[in-house]
Amino acid sequence: MNSVAFFDRLSEEWDDIFSRGDINVLERGLELVNWNSFTRVLEVGCATGIETDFILKRLKPDAQLFAIDVSAKMVGRAIERIQDARFTVNIKNFFDVEGIFDLILMINVLPHLGEMEDVFTKSSKLLDKRGEILILHNSSREHINSVHSRKEEVRDHVLLPVEIVQETAKNQGFSILHTKDDEEGYILHLQQFTQRIF
Repeated sequence: MNSVAFFDRLSEEWDDIFSRGDINVLERGLELVNWNSFTRVLEVGCATGIETDFILKRLKPDAQLFAIDVSAKMVGRAIERIQDARFTVNIKNFFDVEGIFDLILMINVLPHLGEMEDVFTKSSKLLDKRGEILILHNSSREHINSVHSRKEEVRDHVLLPVEIVQETAKNQGFSILHTKDDEEGYILHLQQFTQRIF
């Protein structure tokens, strides 16, 4: 079974898995963002849309939320769940996304995206000046890696320590706004530099 088929199968269980994490970590992480500043938001790995509900509560009325996921079954469940004109969703890999956004959200998805340098290079191309990324997991890194290690399809999908990830992000032109990596959860809040030196 490849990883897409794995996530298709997981779509039936995802809401329960998500709810076992610390919802307060998710809420506090989302509060780091100044939602009034953003009108074009990309949600990477929206899964069944359960995290999307928390985002839409904060999104301003004239903003748009563009969500993607590689799993058709996850996307199908998100479409069933979300009835909001600001929300659109597509079955798509992150590296195939086109457009310009002012905020990228990666909630419970980072280790599934691939090499960190590639993730931040792609993010940089998608973000407007001073655009931000919020990476958030509402379970601890140790717990996530323990779960992944027991599943053949995602065994090599390792969530790296936040210090390593933030250094990769800095090397790709991001400044660090906030970090968390403890027994509650994992957060990395980044902002793209307005000017780059080439």
